Amino acid sequence: MAAGRIITRTARSARLKVTLFATTDLHAHLTEYDYFHDTPDPTRGLDALAPLIARLRGAFPNSLLLDNGDTFQGTPLGDLAARESGPHPIVAAMNALQYDAMGLGNHDFNYGLDFTQAIAKGANFPVVLSNVEGIAAPAGLAKSHMLTRNFRDEMGRSHEIKIGLLALVPPQILQWDRALLKGRVTVTPIAEQAAITARALKSDGADIVVALCHSGIDRNGHDPSGENAAAAVARIPEIDALIFGHTHRLFPDPKSAAAEPLPALDHYRGRIHGKPAVQPKFWGRGIGLIHLTLAQDGDAWRAIEGHAAHHMLRPKAVAKPPQTPIHDRVIAHIRRPLGQTETRLTSYFSMITPCAIGTLLADAQRKAAAHALTEIGAEDLPLLSAVAPYKAGGRAGPDHYIDIPAGDLTRKHAAEICLYPNSLEVVEVTGADIVEWLERSASAFVQITGHGRPELIDPRAMSYNFDTLYGLSYEINLAQPARFDPEGVLKNPHARRIENITYQDAPLRSEMRFHVATNSYRAGGGGHFTAPARGIAKLGDMTPMPIEEILCAYLSTQSPLAVTPKPVWRFTPLNGAKALFSTSPTAREVGKERDLNGLAYCGVSAQGFAQFEITL
Repeated sequence: MAAGRIITRTARSARLKVTLFATTDLHAHLTEYDYFHDTPDPTRGLDALAPLIARLRGAFPNSLLLDNGDTFQGTPLGDLAARESGPHPIVAAMNALQYDAMGLGNHDFNYGLDFTQAIAKGANFPVVLSNVEGIAAPAGLAKSHMLTRNFRDEMGRSHEIKIGLLALVPPQILQWDRALLKGRVTVTPIAEQAAITARALKSDGADIVVALCHSGIDRNGHDPSGENAAAAVARIPEIDALIFGHTHRLFPDPKSAAAEPLPALDHYRGRIHGKPAVQPKFWGRGIGLIHLTLAQDGDAWRAIEGHAAHHMLRPKAVAKPPQTPIHDRVIAHIRRPLGQTETRLTSYFSMITPCAIGTLLADAQRKAAAHALTEIGAEDLPLLSAVAPYKAGGRAGPDHYIDIPAGDLTRKHAAEICLYPNSLEVVEVTGADIVEWLERSASAFVQITGHGRPELIDPRAMSYNFDTLYGLSYEINLAQPARFDPEGVLKNPHARRIENITYQDAPLRSEMRFHVATNSYRAGGGGHFTAPARGIAKLGDMTPMPIEEILCAYLSTQSPLAVTPKPVWRFTPLNGAKALFSTSPTAREVGKERDLNGLAYCGVSAQGFAQFEITL
């Protein structure tokens, strides 16, 4: 624990143990069902966690159950529930499980403030949000909350314990959901507000203070006021325990200790700067636990020791489809027909070559953007379209890919391609901005030196930050160091990977101006993309157009689809240098179908990914 917090006495103080159970980043995984593939799935979901929560409560009676946000968005169930009136099914499930409190995440604002207010009003537990405020800030949310619980000490005696709760969300929600939040709320930087609120809770008599921080760890340590400020929050003396999330990583994780030798992180005891901290498994795949030992100090109690651990979900051998009204409504929704495709649409190789899904989404965006620009009289510039692969493995595992067979297309396919409820935006940028945009995207790859066979994709990279700009032609030279690191920090100011970039067969010039159709997250600088954020937003005053709805309309009018991937970019040839590319085992048959030269199958990794040797 923090210096000065340890209690020393001649006689041993009364002690008791408190356990915090935590979930984070459920992303609307309520049922044991995969709505993208329309099949039961026992490996995820709040319903699947319910028996585990019951067992843990039996083992640790002095406990609290807390959620850390990004709870309501991420599946077709979440999208449908957000459009319906009446009690939210996830809130109802959390009420039934007797959650003690929750904080909100950035995606919990994707459906607007009226939705956020409804969530708070429907919960039988406090919904806390400390760093968002304003005249029109969501009603029903508490800036902080003091829980009072009677817990038993080692001798079986009951004591009243006061637990102060604060909750924090990235300030970037003002960029990511600009159309929904602009002018309605203000957001204070995470660490700044955490310190203020924690001190206030201690002054009000909190025995312990728990931070629900929907923010990850900034591995570069460069910006305590930025998106990932969990480590900065852990340094605050008044905070006794930290539950964090947002980045879909796992902490503690002893397997990561060697690859991440940061002195502040203790992956073996689950501590950050000496404070017990946990980042639970996302999508309801596990429960994070923080074990605290409290010692009596006069009339108060103080935390004297703490550590964190995980209890992962052990799925049943077989899951049955849920028998609930919301499930039936979601099934009816995702099975609505949109058209047909003659092309098998997959994302298995979307990180190493342009794919049909990217071409499809780019074309749909560009068509809608062209119409919108015509409506406002702003069709005077060349129009490009920027898209990224949302489901391409990574931390979500070897099953996290898109594979839509030739045949009927339904709403579930559109939902899978458009995983997030982003709206269409068009930004006006320069040629220089476009190059910077692509350099940020190219940080997904490691540098290839010609020695050995390194993993091609940097393990820190997220596929949704690998944008392809359709309408251009360019090369990515991996012999060069990355200009940005995978989290968007400028690391090598003189490095350039983007080469031979052209528009309509002519070299791209820095002073040229373009319109780029993209999503609202990227237009606001999401993913630490500074170039689009510098651009002039053209559609900000129009009614938001959800990209999923744009795709649905496009599929309905273009059926049957016969999509050929557009050859937008390629890797610069590197004299036969080798690297390893990891993807789904199913990709092997798709690779044969597409006749991808330069790939050689190498087997399956310990993590379940198929590995291919790629020759550059």
